[in-house]
Amino acid sequence: MHDIHTLPISYSLCFIATSNNCFKNNRQTQLHPKITTQFLTTKQPVFGNFVRRPKRELLFVRMTETSNHHSSTGHTTAQSEQPCEMKVFRLIHWTDVHFHVLQLPTLLPTWKQLLGLAHLYVKGRRHDFRAAELVPTMVSQIDTLQPDLCIFSGDLTGLGLPAEFEIAKSILSPMLEKYPNIMIAGNHDRYTKNSEYLMEQYFGEYMKGGDVWENGKWKVTQETPWPRVYDAGFGLKVIALDQARPSKWSFGENSAPQLERLEMLLERLDSSRCIVVGHYPVLNIDGSISDSFGRSLKDVHELYQVFCRQPPLAYLCGHDHEHYMQSVLMNGRMVRFLCCGSTSYLGNKPQKKAGFYEVKMGMAMDNPIDDTNEWKVLSVTRYEWNSNHRQFECLDGPPILYRPNPYWVIAHNG
Repeated sequence: MHDIHTLPISYSLCFIATSNNCFKNNRQTQLHPKITTQFLTTKQPVFGNFVRRPKRELLFVRMTETSNHHSSTGHTTAQSEQPCEMKVFRLIHWTDVHFHVLQLPTLLPTWKQLLGLAHLYVKGRRHDFRAAELVPTMVSQIDTLQPDLCIFSGDLTGLGLPAEFEIAKSILSPMLEKYPNIMIAGNHDRYTKNSEYLMEQYFGEYMKGGDVWENGKWKVTQETPWPRVYDAGFGLKVIALDQARPSKWSFGENSAPQLERLEMLLERLDSSRCIVVGHYPVLNIDGSISDSFGRSLKDVHELYQVFCRQPPLAYLCGHDHEHYMQSVLMNGRMVRFLCCGSTSYLGNKPQKKAGFYEVKMGMAMDNPIDDTNEWKVLSVTRYEWNSNHRQFECLDGPPILYRPNPYWVIAHNG
């Protein structure tokens, strides 16, 4: 067995928090047949820094990707092992760029606006987020990746001002015209009551849902309340949540009707073929539920329980400007929780780095005309900003490490 520090770079590593009762029903056999599993106890020193609880196990999963995959230049390269034809779907996940411009309020500023201006121009936040500098580069580099879909998970602006939305629209136009895009608002896009619907005013065509992407636009048969569904093709669906609310702090909320509709959609559409997008994290970087006062979803526990009953393929979010990923076994299915961090942060905090994700998903095409085959997350690659080369670069080695969950959350029905 390889030591954790000497694993070949080509391996994709996953650490999944689990416990002994997780294996009573042989749940591990539900994983992809090409996954090699080994069960390691907490007594082994290699995991000493990760595991501190008795009678727990850490499931080490080494995944071998058997599909065709794309290089960083966008070209397809063949793997040596191809048991069957596989449809590969590539999406770009970016978030929290915080475009900002100096525009003083025309009316008496609110307490929230004064606080935001102080953060930008007194505490220096305007130097931390460099959207006008980094986002144009991201837009041009996406052409080399040729994604099937681009997803933005909120906080396009700093103060939710019209001028900020206008500059964002002008910079993003080439990408918006070329690729299918899905966008949701973050708490900064709905900073005050006056800016609550500016995101829809400027980017509404990417927020209304979509039955099909056609001629550069989402076609919708009938507009629906939130959450909204996008058909990505081959049975893959994206469900977008509206969580941002104007408030004195940075709270978000799904609302009971939205959660009820989400659960209904996940059940009806087959949750294993659904990606859910929200602005706020469900899990923190340490694996605990993200319920900190003033910065989280008020009903995050209710959203988590929906996922327990109807686990999706993945949940994509932003809001926390440090990127991380968790993987939790929920109702017999592994769910990926991806927080993209920020795509424009160049501040002094070393754990926060500007970047975006490229997520590859695959579906074995046993029958090309059948869209009932199961989708799998094949890989998640992090592209981070290199200030010397002035571009986003693919990280070397295994790009994402699933952090062990010290809270050992195992989700069951009920």
